[in-house]
Amino acid sequence: MRRENDEYDIFSDKLSERKMMRMAFSFWHTACNKRGVTLPQRKHG
Repeated sequence: MRRENDEYDIFSDKLSERKMMRMAFSFWHTACNKRGVTLPQRKHG
């Protein structure tokens, strides 16, 4: 039981971290687009 909870915590941490990175990336992307700077599209697998 305890071990499953730990694995779930790690999983949710990775999920939230990915969500934050995606949010930051989109925010940075829109900010650059507002300045007229085009960024190379990166494919995040």
